[in-house]
Amino acid sequence: MNKILVAFLLVLFTLPSQAGNLVFSNSKPEIGARVNITYETDSSVLDSNFLIVYHFRDNQKFPTAEATLLNGSARIFIDSRDNLMLLKVINKYGVVDDNSGKYWDLVIYNEGKPVKNGYLNKAISYLGSTGDNYTRVPNYDSIKVALEQELKLYPNNFRAKIAYETLKLDFKLIKYDEYSEKLKESLNAKINVDDELSISAAIKALNSLNEQDKANELEQQFIKEHPKSDMAKDQRLEDLANVNSFEEFVDNLSLFLNSNYNDREIETVYNSYVFAHSQSKELMNKLNQNLKKLKIIPSYLYNEIALTYLDDEDIKSEFTLKEIIDNSNMYLNIGLTKLDSLYEFKPIDVSYPEWKVFISKTESDLYLTQYKLNLMTNDSLNAFVSVEKAIEAAPYQMNSTLYTEALELANKYNKTTSIKNIIEKAYENNIVDNDLEKYILKLISANNSIEISYINELIKSNKKSKIDKLKNSLTKETQLSGFVQNLDGTFSDLDKLKGKVKVILIGSSWCDVCTEVYPIFNQLYSQFKDDKNVSIIGISIWEDDKALESVKDLIADFSIEYPNYIDNTDIIPRKLNVFGFPTIVIVDKDNYIRYTIRGYKNREELLDLVNDFVRIME
Repeated sequence: MNKILVAFLLVLFTLPSQAGNLVFSNSKPEIGARVNITYETDSSVLDSNFLIVYHFRDNQKFPTAEATLLNGSARIFIDSRDNLMLLKVINKYGVVDDNSGKYWDLVIYNEGKPVKNGYLNKAISYLGSTGDNYTRVPNYDSIKVALEQELKLYPNNFRAKIAYETLKLDFKLIKYDEYSEKLKESLNAKINVDDELSISAAIKALNSLNEQDKANELEQQFIKEHPKSDMAKDQRLEDLANVNSFEEFVDNLSLFLNSNYNDREIETVYNSYVFAHSQSKELMNKLNQNLKKLKIIPSYLYNEIALTYLDDEDIKSEFTLKEIIDNSNMYLNIGLTKLDSLYEFKPIDVSYPEWKVFISKTESDLYLTQYKLNLMTNDSLNAFVSVEKAIEAAPYQMNSTLYTEALELANKYNKTTSIKNIIEKAYENNIVDNDLEKYILKLISANNSIEISYINELIKSNKKSKIDKLKNSLTKETQLSGFVQNLDGTFSDLDKLKGKVKVILIGSSWCDVCTEVYPIFNQLYSQFKDDKNVSIIGISIWEDDKALESVKDLIADFSIEYPNYIDNTDIIPRKLNVFGFPTIVIVDKDNYIRYTIRGYKNREELLDLVNDFVRIME
């Protein structure tokens, strides 16, 4: 067997399964204590795992991330400011074990009692709207239970009361009039005027009651008394545009960036700096001089500048081809030399191992821009060099189309070693879809220097690894039950769907993104309609009073063939933890929900995933 193949398979089978478990020496840690944590897994590379801990603290918008090397176990200190900690594990390959999307957590205690806001932050962490690197799988029951625990311990917790009533409104457990009365009652209670998060919650509550004047008054009063708060910072950002000249805007924006360069959402502000200059050739020519006003510049900003020269049609029309090439090359080279400086931009809620992944992604983006520049100048050899470097920097971040383009260029220049390397990375990082696999097989059959058995072994190993990972991701906690409405107005009992594996699309007639998924479900229905073991169905939720009419129109407009039902009781979204569309759930023959797919990426990925799960559970 080819030596490269042997090495690759060795990597495949020594990768941590990342289906381990964290064991705590104390599940109710007191402030000031140290907790020993052991990571139990079948992994043979424990010394390459990091324990990532997110410390949630009062008056802190984002948690503080901490990374500790796991040599079998680790010790963490409970800070006096902590009220909740979320934990996960990441290894040197970038593979994350987040407890199947749930994370492990520790609510902090003080003298035997959970501290204030511990269970509130636990509830918020389940909303699915916090940071990407510590967002749990949304779970209605977990949110509800955590909020009830918080209010039982601290009945006057203003933020918890607002969150609890909003949750009930979102799932139609109370009507808006009752919700409004609850908010008014909460707003009449005493609020800590120095707690920014409570003031922010009060402002949102007032806005939901259409009392914008009171909300603005409260916001301005807080900003006046707390000039260094996040709210004040956001206000300064909004005020940046209220200037009399471009120079004044750039000066103000430069001052803001110099003071807030490592804030969580600062990348968007840096990009605005470039966008402000992209209005004309004259302003773009001033950009290099204006960059000197910034104390520190992130690498991704240089990539944004290079892309402006390459992609902005108005700018391209004002510069000669040579000027575009020269300027793009200059900024790309600066960006690549300043990658290490990105460590200074790390936000508090991102750990160093995760930020290292971000830096790799930035490096990859710079090489991808360079790849685009080389293609524009018909320099296909250097284009290949650039795209190969992009894949090498962040192989897991690429799509199958880019891998195909890289293979086409490698084949053009007879780079056999590179072809093997790119193919291996595609399989190793689960990039290969049906189209890419077909291209790989076609490429290999026409390349005498690579044996077809080599690819067949990769395909076989990849499929086994993929199926094993999918099996490890299955859950069996919630059983689907209740009644749904048929399109003729009658009702069906979901219990009668037992005996089949069910693939269910949860959407709504007003969901725009869902329109991309309807043809895919039609294809799945056509594939499985004669299979007695599989059902493909759709359930519409959160419809208005004209639900039957709306769903019937939807079926006609998109030629939907699979059976559709309606649930306006909100039992389905609560049981299935639906917080957005589209949501696709795989339900086994006993009506247990085994897997949830949230959102839509692309057709091939969704088809492959559904087919794999059906094959596992049939």
